[in-house]
This record gives sequence, C-alpha cells and structure tokens, in this order.
Amino acid sequence: MAQKWYKPLTKPVREVRARLEERKWKPVEKRFGSENPDRTFYVIRSRFDTWGLIACYNHVLGHIKLAMEQGMIPVVDMKHYPNTYLDPEKAGKENSWEYYFHQPTEHTLEEAYRSRHVFLMDGMPPKEAHPRGQGKLYLEQEKNQEEIACNTRIIREHMRLRDDVKAHIREQYDALFPRGEKVLGVLCRGTDISLRRPAGHSVMPEPEEMIRRAGVLMEEWGCTRLFLTTEQEEAVELFGRAFGERVFYTRCVRYGNTGDHLLADIQFDRENDRYLRGLEYLTNIVLLSRCDCLLGVYVGGTVGALEMNGGAYEHVEMMDLGVY
Repeated sequence: MAQKWYKPLTKPVREVRARLEERKWKPVEKRFGSENPDRTFYVIRSRFDTWGLIACYNHVLGHIKLAMEQGMIPVVDMKHYPNTYLDPEKAGKENSWEYYFHQPTEHTLEEAYRSRHVFLMDGMPPKEAHPRGQGKLYLEQEKNQEEIACNTRIIREHMRLRDDVKAHIREQYDALFPRGEKVLGVLCRGTDISLRRPAGHSVMPEPEEMIRRAGVLMEEWGCTRLFLTTEQEEAVELFGRAFGERVFYTRCVRYGNTGDHLLADIQFDRENDRYLRGLEYLTNIVLLSRCDCLLGVYVGGTVGALEMNGGAYEHVEMMDLGVY
C-alpha cells in the first residue's frame, strides 16, 4: 500500500482548533439538574492528561483551597477527562481519583452532576502544583507556618486515602522500614525529565551526585538506613552498589532509557497496569513522607512528600541545579 502524505494544518485551521480548545476549558457555571439549589459545586478537572498522580494530588490540594475560600463544595473529576491512570475504555464510567482517594467531602461527583449550581474550573494548575515554589515554601517553615498548617489540615480532612490503599501502604511500611533506626529518604528522579529537558523544569542531578550527597548527609544527620524512591532502574543499581544493605526500596516497575517518551506514554505488560502504576507511585511517596530526613529535588513527588509530612522532617535538603 502506498504511503499517504498529509498536508500540515494551515495557520487558520490551527487557530480555530486552539480557540475551540480554549472554549472547552472556559470556566463556567452550569445547571445539570435541580438538586442542591442552595449549594454550588466546584468541579476540579485538569487539562493535562500526562500528569503523574502526585502532580494531580498537588493540583487537587490547591483547588480544594480555592473552592472552600469561595464557599463552594469541591469534587474531583478524573472520570470525564483523559488522565494517566484511567483506561480509555473506562472513561466516563470510572473516576480514577477514587481508585486511591475519597472525594473531598461526603458529596459525590454524580451528585454534583445532578445539581443546579456547578462551577467547572478552567483545568489550570494552582500555585501548589508548581514544584519549585511549593517546595521552597516548605523549606522556609518559620515564615510559612500558617499556610503549611492549612495544607496539612486539608490533606488530613479532605484528601483521605481509601482504606484498601492505606492497608497496602501500611503493609509495605511494616515489611520494609527498620525499627529503631533513623532513615534518610531520597527521591532520585530522572528518565523523561533528564532526557527531554523540558523548559522551566528543575535540572535533575545525576544519580552519582545524589549518592555522594546522601552519604555526607547520612553521616551529618546520624541516619543508619536509606529509603530510595526512584523510577530509574539504573539508580537502584547504583545506590545498591554504594550503600549495600543500608539502602532499601519498594518492589515496583521501573524504567530504563525512556528516550523521547514521557512516562505516561509507556505501558507495562500486566493486568491493571495504569492503576498499579498509580498505586506504586503513591505508596513510594507516602513512605518517603514517613522518613526521618529527606534529600530531594524540586519535582512533584518531593513536594507531595513534604505536604504529606506536614513539616515534621528533622532535616530537609533540596539539590537545586536551576532549571532547563
């Protein structure tokens, strides 16, 4: 069969498509039914379908705050909008936020879409979803105590894990974490960020750089064990060689050379892969938040751990090499 060639879109066509896309995400108040005439629901949606789960988590945290400041009831919709953790055939049928978390309040998404006043937000990230700014907020605890306390309260009351997810994480914690030892948590991120170097994202240190710094901090802070959170196969091997039995980590899928692909584009050959990748990622970040000390970089996962930890780490250091 002869290869088909398609002409590139003309500028007017591109502009029309861009306008249609913006119209789709225009913030608007809708009426879907007659229920709850005295309440307004704030539907949290995202226009970024390649985000990881903790990026979604930070996004939801910020928008719960915005909804409550305006007297609205937040609900999370990862059911009608494409996202990394929702199989395409389940779109419109299942809400992937609810694979891992409860809705922010006792009100359901289905109830919101039967109600008289429903505000569809524009899908854009709040400041909480920007890792560099949010990470630095937690490094300046004295100055930001009130905001950190607000985040901690919202996470505790409105971003509750499902019971089965909590049980899974507790099982992992009990199996992995040593009793009576001080643990340094390390988040080592690379793969698609290091290879693609997206503008505005934090420059990722090489695993060897993090290993050298982790060794120094373990000595300074009196840590005897190291919990490694990473999506890189190579990092696991390198940390293992450097720290031997002192390093431990969860058993989960990890990536080799991802080339020009985003992690969201890569699937593993196993049943329920999308759900499991989210569960494994969330488990790693919750466990990271339960370490005594933290060494990280300005990425969403580190920020998620800082938020879940609520400022309780004994020591925190971020390796900041600037941005791409």
